[in-house]
Amino acid sequence: MAWSFVNLGALGNANNAASVTAGLPASTISNDLLVILAYSRDGSVRTPDLPAGWSEGARFDGGSTNGEIALFYKVHDGSEANTAVAFSGAGSSGVTEMVRMMAFRGNAISSPLGDVGADSSWSAAQNIGPITAVTLTTAGQLLLVCAARQNDMNANTAGNSANVDVLSGDSQSWVEAMEWGATLGTDGGMVVDYAFTSGTPSITDKTFTNNNTTTAAGCGFMVAFKPLITQLGSGPKIMIAKQAVKRGSLF
Repeated sequence: MAWSFVNLGALGNANNAASVTAGLPASTISNDLLVILAYSRDGSVRTPDLPAGWSEGARFDGGSTNGEIALFYKVHDGSEANTAVAFSGAGSSGVTEMVRMMAFRGNAISSPLGDVGADSSWSAAQNIGPITAVTLTTAGQLLLVCAARQNDMNANTAGNSANVDVLSGDSQSWVEAMEWGATLGTDGGMVVDYAFTSGTPSITDKTFTNNNTTTAAGCGFMVAFKPLITQLGSGPKIMIAKQAVKRGSLF
């Protein structure tokens, strides 16, 4: 089964709240890969906590200087719903909090997390990055480039922005999964691009070009997830059939 992007859930953002909800994307089914990206503008007073039943793929806590970003994931168990992400800590007025869930299909059903890159952070700048490259060791992974910053990309009431260019390079077909800003609190922004890789390509550091002139510090990372085929073992055809039956369809 080839990789595919399923959908985005409803965005969640707040000012100094104890919990923010990430909406479940539409059209998800059992065994889909669910990913939540969470961001706090000030990690020293509000920390995005791992939701029950989820696993943590990556985290960087830049405190008040860069904010705190975390990525959580799980395989759809057939009975998923909107997920509340707690933001623990003493809190402080103006701390922007953001969460959003993405869904993909074509993932390994058990132990889907693949290669994880180094944490990255940067001082105030118009562009977003650079995000340090990850070394891919498993063929055919889904690669996510995730970044957040202490400002929206451009103030707007809908939340979704169109100021950040899609990534390019490394002979990959890059696609933007989400790009949005929150003006609750003292502002924040998140952007995620992805590529369905073939083989184990060499990936370079990535910087998102931001066409809005506002500057902000931020942080991010690259995270990869393994494809279904990596679970085949010694009996490929049998295992493919078993995985397809679990998903409810045969190719």
